[in-house]
Amino acid sequence: MNSKERVNLALRREPPDRVPFDLSYGFVGQAQATFERMSGSTNHFDYFNTDVEYYELLEPRAGCDYAGTYYSGRLPVGKEYHFDRYGVMHEHTEGLHFTKMIPPLTESQHTVAAVDAFPLPAYRDPEIYREAARAIADIDRRGRASALAMGGETIFEVSWPLYGIEEFLVMTLTERELCEAVYDRWVECRLWQLETYAKFGRYDILWLGDDIANQHGMLLPPDVWRATLKPRMKTIIEAAKHYQPDGLVFYHTDGKADEVIEDLIEIGVDVLNPVQPECVDPAQYKRAYGDRLSFWGTIGIQHTLPFGTPQDVRDEVKLRIETVGQAGGLLVGPSHVIEPEVPWENVVALVEAVKEFGEY
Repeated sequence: MNSKERVNLALRREPPDRVPFDLSYGFVGQAQATFERMSGSTNHFDYFNTDVEYYELLEPRAGCDYAGTYYSGRLPVGKEYHFDRYGVMHEHTEGLHFTKMIPPLTESQHTVAAVDAFPLPAYRDPEIYREAARAIADIDRRGRASALAMGGETIFEVSWPLYGIEEFLVMTLTERELCEAVYDRWVECRLWQLETYAKFGRYDILWLGDDIANQHGMLLPPDVWRATLKPRMKTIIEAAKHYQPDGLVFYHTDGKADEVIEDLIEIGVDVLNPVQPECVDPAQYKRAYGDRLSFWGTIGIQHTLPFGTPQDVRDEVKLRIETVGQAGGLLVGPSHVIEPEVPWENVVALVEAVKEFGEY
């Protein structure tokens, strides 16, 4: 059984030959340098022979002078910064891969007209999707399951950076129409992307998601999420299943989103990620939702992987397989990117433990 077959069986809640695994989004900063030094490779998918490989659509930034148009008089002095492909400015910090995000729209731009005028990435170039289809086909030829991410975040997490997270969360309560105008621009984008990609290729898994929770609960009230984001995500998922009925829909949200798990299942989510063990109980999720939902992740990146021993990692992987992986429904992996604090030995222990304990 190859990895593609293994993943498709497991995420459809049927037992394959063993539990599949990945290493989340890979290594960041110094962790990538450590990986390259220890492995002699630059590609963790190939070196560890992970069961799934990601391809992220990277739409080019619009041809806009964001600095002059949206940040005039607000550029940081004496500090490094860059603009991401969404036109949001990032001031560099001492952190390894996090930045200080400076929103482009200000208090004077709380209007639908300002939202409509803001240039989204140049996503309407068919060559972007033709190239994505070629990359996914190459993943298929190598026997891995393919996960296609359209932009990395879907609606909410690419909406709030226009105004900043604190401002936008207040706006979801006080200026809902304006927030929905932002959401609708992204829904239009995602629907166009799905329709266009379907002309060129297929995938095993469609990667959708937004961080809608922190480790204590939802970032916005569940009733607000249900009234605004849920129907829009449903529209996107329905389109995805129209164009590719056999594709699996993966939904990522960090944190504790217990209040809306049933809603996610209702709108067509097949796989939940990352199931952070620091704030949710993966075994309880399996008991409550495991007949309708599969789980991807579950290995702690805040305690076990960075600060545990290799034996601690082995024990946690074994526990997840025993309590979440029975009869399929589990893809084991870290619950976030692998940071520099994670010892190389612990990464190796994770991979070896899946192969040792994961056979059905």
